[in-house]
Amino acid sequence: MACTHHAQTMKLIPVHAGSKAGTCHFESGKKQHVMCYALEYTPNASGVLTSYTTGFFISCTSLGSPVVKNISCSMTDNVNLINGCEANGLILLSASGNSGNPNNNWIKTGEPVILHQICFSIPMGESITIREDPVTDLTTSIDLEDENLLTEYPAFEETVIKKQRPDISRPSFLDFKGIPAGGNIAQLDWTTPVEVGTSHFVVERSTDGKDFVEIGRVENKESTGRINSYQFLDRNALIGKNFYRLQQVDFDGTTKMSPVRHVSFMEKPFEVKVSPNPANEFIIVEIQSPLNESVIKLYDQTGKIVVDEKVEGKLLKTKLDVAKLLSGQYTLTVETSNDKFSENVVILH
Repeated sequence: MACTHHAQTMKLIPVHAGSKAGTCHFESGKKQHVMCYALEYTPNASGVLTSYTTGFFISCTSLGSPVVKNISCSMTDNVNLINGCEANGLILLSASGNSGNPNNNWIKTGEPVILHQICFSIPMGESITIREDPVTDLTTSIDLEDENLLTEYPAFEETVIKKQRPDISRPSFLDFKGIPAGGNIAQLDWTTPVEVGTSHFVVERSTDGKDFVEIGRVENKESTGRINSYQFLDRNALIGKNFYRLQQVDFDGTTKMSPVRHVSFMEKPFEVKVSPNPANEFIIVEIQSPLNESVIKLYDQTGKIVVDEKVEGKLLKTKLDVAKLLSGQYTLTVETSNDKFSENVVILH
């Protein structure tokens, strides 16, 4: 007989260097840049925990994936990591275990147990956000003392882990993140404590993380309480990596720099769209992402070239005049040095 139940909690808790839980030995003091957390589970039932399955979305840092260790503390590992830092600024992490047994995996109602160890490497001044993947979900399987099987679904609250700069007593930027927002649009969000004497923020972009240029300015808000939130949309982000940083400018000329974040956009594939088809007076040819010059040709049924156009650019829309051509079927081709496209078109008058 199987049944389901809602467990109390599953959460990530910080652990001290040199400590251990089950088979997990947490990082020693020699690796202070590594921050280790334990996945703590509080059940609502007693019995043998035979397996657990979890999936988390974790935001990336300016250096990419922050995860450096992902192991089970009491069972056989069943872990995985899908790195989407380049595409969407997130990784999908599976922190799961199976093959639990009565010797090592007895649990009691309301008593927390450590299931898993996840360690992060986060640059100074940056933070990561961890939230549950709703598709994978969080589940645990328990063999009850009455020989029934129980599946629990622990609750998990979004967790933010920050690596504070030890030399900054009053941080200027509490949080600064960049994400793709459709097309080639990068969305930058940041929060600050109440600014005293701040004039504005300068938004800067770089293609290599070294040489930055100003692309925008955001004025300081009037105080709305303890924290102020800001947003800037870069609607002209470039293909590849875009590195961003903020410069906080005070009225007295003092400036403070934010950490660097990056947002990446993939090159769109080569593609050609032809319309209308059938055509009467004109044909519109749209060419996406050619590597170089494109040549458009229109052939009649005898193989004779009746239209020959050269165009340049990355996203092109060319209008071909076909009003004087005879009605019939033609072949339209688009060629670059690397790609070729062909489509039959019909001209009707």
